[in-house]
Amino acid sequence: MAYSDLALRIGLYGGRREEAGRTADRAVALARDCADPAALGHVQGRIGLLNAMLDADDALLRDCLGRARTAGLRLDAGMAYQGLATGAALRRDRATTRRWVDEGIDYLQVRDILGPLQYLRGLQAAQELAEGNWLGAERTAGWVLAQPEGRGITGVHALETEALLHLRRGRLPQAVPVLGELWSVAETCGMVQHVAPAACALAEHAELTGEWAAVVTPLRDALALAQRLGLAQVASELGFWLRRAGALDPPRPAPGTPTTPTPWQRRADGGQRRRCGTGRGARSNARAPSPTPTTSRRCSPRSTSPSASAPTHWRPGSGRPCVPAARSAYRAAPGRTPGPIPPASPLVSSRSWRYCARG
Repeated sequence: MAYSDLALRIGLYGGRREEAGRTADRAVALARDCADPAALGHVQGRIGLLNAMLDADDALLRDCLGRARTAGLRLDAGMAYQGLATGAALRRDRATTRRWVDEGIDYLQVRDILGPLQYLRGLQAAQELAEGNWLGAERTAGWVLAQPEGRGITGVHALETEALLHLRRGRLPQAVPVLGELWSVAETCGMVQHVAPAACALAEHAELTGEWAAVVTPLRDALALAQRLGLAQVASELGFWLRRAGALDPPRPAPGTPTTPTPWQRRADGGQRRRCGTGRGARSNARAPSPTPTTSRRCSPRSTSPSASAPTHWRPGSGRPCVPAARSAYRAAPGRTPGPIPPASPLVSSRSWRYCARG
């Protein structure tokens, strides 16, 4: 049993998959030698949790759940439900997460198995918040945090939900102590399923306040752990927040990979320069002769002539298209069917920029 717990810690804390696998094999061999079904079930449950989180393979954990329920091992069954729901949540599989959370709560609530029940309730609150049910998330998280042991590791997802609710309602001062407690619990535990959401909650607070300095290190540590474990969805979310912080290191090219930009990269860079009104694309557009007097008038600076039929809203270099005149040009474009253009049509915006860029 100790070896199975060690394998779980090696895998989920340290991100050393191979070493965790070797330790898990030794734990199974020892459990079979002792001929104790309860010990073997516990070991297989811990290894099944490792497989579900790292390899998205929950077959062993589901088998352990069935045997635990048959044998009346309620705590082991609760831990299996907790592992199945957590593995699905790491893969961002909301439907499967909801299934295991609801089934686990129904099983544990009538049997008064509080530890796994509180953890699953916290996951339920996080899912309700993600689905837009803020009131339900607030009620569920409040129930967890009101329990005697609800503010420890069993309530880590409830703390995350409470902190995010404060942030998204604009109550930043109330969010600060909850975020501090959340990060303290998650960092002490060190498991990726706790550290990653806590780091993202800290980043959401930094996004609102602009105070990124203290958040970069937690994000980088969590990203490194997620990458070692091969959790692509978790790593992508953490990378997004590091990019918002301006601290995401560029990917290193593999040995032998050419460092010159590809034609697609050059085309993307050119498109970016044209959108920003700078670079070669913008200069060529500025030098391009006007094909017709209509387009010259359409994209000229604001006219001071009293005979001007309608004011234009474009200035050189401002990057703002002359929408009213561009709509007239769009009506006269080849292949255009006569008729009015809705003011909110997306074609007007795209075409207007094209015509104004040629002026």
